[in-house]
Amino acid sequence: MKKLLTTIALLSLAGGLKAGIEIRVDYGSTLSSGNWNNVTTSLTDFAMVDYNTGLATGILAGSGGTPASAGGSFAKDWVTTEASGDLFFTTQHVANIAYFKDVTPGVYTLEVLLSANFADDQYGATFTINGQAPSRTVEGTPVPSEDWNFKTDGFAPQNWLIWDDISPDLNDQFIVRSTKEPLTFNSTGINAVLMTTVVPEPTTYALLVGASLLTLVAVRRRKR
Repeated sequence: MKKLLTTIALLSLAGGLKAGIEIRVDYGSTLSSGNWNNVTTSLTDFAMVDYNTGLATGILAGSGGTPASAGGSFAKDWVTTEASGDLFFTTQHVANIAYFKDVTPGVYTLEVLLSANFADDQYGATFTINGQAPSRTVEGTPVPSEDWNFKTDGFAPQNWLIWDDISPDLNDQFIVRSTKEPLTFNSTGINAVLMTTVVPEPTTYALLVGASLLTLVAVRRRKR
């Protein structure tokens, strides 16, 4: 019986570690179906659900921008035509593009599909999450620092950015910002976000399970 309970405990531990969340957020008035989370109203907290299970995650998300059409759309990887086809753009003096609240402490990967230069003013922006620069583009290339205009250049790697191994701040939040304040009525925007938990490698599972087994053995020896 003790062996059975020990096996069940170890399997539960491993299963719990493998469990992660995947949150997909579509910003704008055109809704993505399924377990997508649609942010449709500015400065409103929307309760996030897990894309794979539909279960509540306890995470809230929203945007400081204003909904608008993106002027074009595409579907690639996890991004739907609905998600890419519209956005929340930032108005003048609003640097907060998007936020996530009540995020469980841990390590995450965030992919952010952004739009820049909605107005034709050649405004370039550098985006950060919790003050951290992006790790790479969706194609794995270095993040460009030059201006771009998604209305003329289209959606490209430079505005599909990824932050690897990033953790929420001390207030359990992720804040997506533009480090340059918009100079005109509408300059930068956000189309969609994919947030996933970083799952440990199999070797890490083995180490954790092994450590748990040693702990259980030590406890049993003490009881004897």
